[in-house]
Amino acid sequence: METAGWWKKVGGRVRCSCCGRTRFWTDLGTFTTDLSSDFDLADGTLTQTVLYCRHDSECRGTSQTLRLIPSAPVVAPGDLCREPNSDAD
Repeated sequence: METAGWWKKVGGRVRCSCCGRTRFWTDLGTFTTDLSSDFDLADGTLTQTVLYCRHDSECRGTSQTLRLIPSAPVVAPGDLCREPNSDAD
């Protein structure tokens, strides 16, 4: 991503997804997980990338289990505005 490259060049700081501390890009690692099967999608369709403090073993461990995208059924397009338990169409 072009924007991310710009932040790295100017020494931008970003929050760790695990502990919330603000770090320089060089102090962060990334852990990417494929979540496609949780939503019955083709492999590689839905991934999440967690930023973690590279030198913190607790953050590194948390990054492997943290879910930024919760497992939940995907709502059908016509159901977004409908009231729960509403039979009116």
